[in-house]
Amino acid sequence: MLKCVYQFNRGEETHALALVFPSKYEGFGLPVLEAMSAGCVVIGSATPPVREVIEDGRNGLLVDFFSPAEIADRVVHAISHPDRMTPIRQAARWTALSRY
Repeated sequence: MLKCVYQFNRGEETHALALVFPSKYEGFGLPVLEAMSAGCVVIGSATPPVREVIEDGRNGLLVDFFSPAEIADRVVHAISHPDRMTPIRQAARWTALSRY
């Protein structure tokens, strides 16, 4: 399941604040790379394919797939503290553009 959390900017444009990728069985997909290349925070399951690209707290946020509370906490944190997410957004973009 793939979810985006949006911020509405004065009715002009819509910007994704976070992409939530809580998948246990899907591999690492293009939507995650697209979100990272756009500077979007990715909140993904701590599964081997996702961990190959995302380092928790550096270029994205990892969560336990079996913990809805942890997923919710990370989403709330990401949208409540966008200033703290700036370095993660920048690192995500750099990762996507330099490695893929």
